[in-house]
Amino acid sequence: MSAPPELIRLAVALVERAVADRNALRVLAAHPEVASEIAGVHAEQAVEKGLKAALAVDDVEPPRTHDIPFLVELLQAADVTPPITSDDADALYPYAVEFRYAGSIDEDALKPTRMVEIADLVVVWVLRFNDDARRSTST
Repeated sequence: MSAPPELIRLAVALVERAVADRNALRVLAAHPEVASEIAGVHAEQAVEKGLKAALAVDDVEPPRTHDIPFLVELLQAADVTPPITSDDADALYPYAVEFRYAGSIDEDALKPTRMVEIADLVVVWVLRFNDDARRSTST
């Protein structure tokens, strides 16, 4: 992991945004009057930003995409194992585009509690991943 300083700065910014989206998700998922699709948007964003941060730390320019399954594939191609399954990635993807632009999500979609679990997995992982990268670049 020897990413240039500009990618490390990008990774730090993405991690901060991923944490903020995950925190918003926690609040929204716990509120009974908030539609699960709204929580899903924040879950998708937290995971997307976390995966992009990991790419940046690994010296891969994160693409401008909401395609979480594709981001998982990019990480795997770089020999980085993300903490989520391809099923989790596939389940979050509709919240990036379909809900925002079409307005509805399959009723068998993720439950808010599972959204929080997935976002937590990615945020905790990428925080550790980023810390390791910063330590390796400061020595």
